[in-house]
Amino acid sequence: MRRNKAVFAFSTLAGLGLLLLSTNNALAQGAKPPTPTTGTGTTTTTTPSPLPTNTNKPSTTDPNSNNSNNAPGMQRPVFLSGRVMMSNGAQLPQGIVIERVCNGRGRPEGYVDTKGYFNIQLGQNNTMLADASVTGGDDFGFGSQRSTSPMGAMGGGSSSASIERQMQGCDLRAVAAGYRSENISLSGRRLLDDPDVGTIILHSLTGAEGYTTSMADMMAPKDAKKAYEKGRELAKKKRFPEAEKEFQKAVDAYPKYASAWYDLGMMREIQGDTYRAREMFEKSIATDPKFIKPYVKIYGYDAHDKKWDLVAVNSNKVIRMNPFEFPDAYFANAVANLNLRKYDDAEASIRQAIKLDTEKKDPKLHHVLGVVLVQKKDYAGGVVAFKSFLERAPADPAAPSIKKQLADLEKYLAATAEPK
Repeated sequence: MRRNKAVFAFSTLAGLGLLLLSTNNALAQGAKPPTPTTGTGTTTTTTPSPLPTNTNKPSTTDPNSNNSNNAPGMQRPVFLSGRVMMSNGAQLPQGIVIERVCNGRGRPEGYVDTKGYFNIQLGQNNTMLADASVTGGDDFGFGSQRSTSPMGAMGGGSSSASIERQMQGCDLRAVAAGYRSENISLSGRRLLDDPDVGTIILHSLTGAEGYTTSMADMMAPKDAKKAYEKGRELAKKKRFPEAEKEFQKAVDAYPKYASAWYDLGMMREIQGDTYRAREMFEKSIATDPKFIKPYVKIYGYDAHDKKWDLVAVNSNKVIRMNPFEFPDAYFANAVANLNLRKYDDAEASIRQAIKLDTEKKDPKLHHVLGVVLVQKKDYAGGVVAFKSFLERAPADPAAPSIKKQLADLEKYLAATAEPK
């Protein structure tokens, strides 16, 4: 069973959005005043401190300073150090990874010791795995900042100016399951600056159990990691069949390699074999049930097939594992429950997605909310939601139909309003 890869040329959310547009028209027409009916059945109601002072840091000399070992033409190493602390002064979790994020893509650089300190050399920690779940651009984390040069993801030449340019737009953060990290910007840093970047603050996310980096990956043997890294480099160059072979070598050498299973699935999807791709994503989940990214791919497939009950189940798993950092899962869950006629659940999910959209960059959330409220016969609320959508996305392809629905709703509300 093979599907044309063009079907999945859009992102998971874009695909859900396209399905939503066709759903909206049917639902909204069925609920149009002045004789409002849902046209889809009855509603199913379900319940959905001050920081301690850093007094124990060991003193260090500046490892970035010039010395005789920095011969012309050699890559200059970039060393950074700092500390991680909890916002409430509590004990740190174990296994914290320091990750460098450039243009939305992350790469692990080192670990935090038992006292919370870290000392890293950018691009040199080849024993660590880049986060296969980091989104951005190609949707599978093959960041353009990665390189086969000795400087790794820094990828620049030997000059300090080149290295400094490579740090523009990059941040450092701490990664641990169930915690949110504040970022420290590397932009503006110079090669000879003090390597101490300061303190990274972690905030506990109560109830978050899932993560975007598989902990099982860190136990992979050397040969499996080597194949995995080679596969990522080949994928970055769009040599997908060759990359697939390397990812297959990685999982053959280490069957618990969750990120390699995930990237193997991505290679299958890109080459049009989405049936086998799903198998790989399911194996990734079986290997590490708390690795979130494969769930997102699977509920995207189910949405394309309009298997809304499965979309609801898998998006709920993501929400349950990490209710704070995946607003897309709330959107998928709302669309699924909208199609399942569970309007209360749909409203709860879409309102949470809007709450998490702190930068107000996702107008389609208000589109969905408007449809849900109209189905619940809350026409005044639907008017407000549709107006919010049109204010944020006046040129959206759905805007003309939304304007017509909005005009009908306002006309109905005016006709049924009580005289003053």
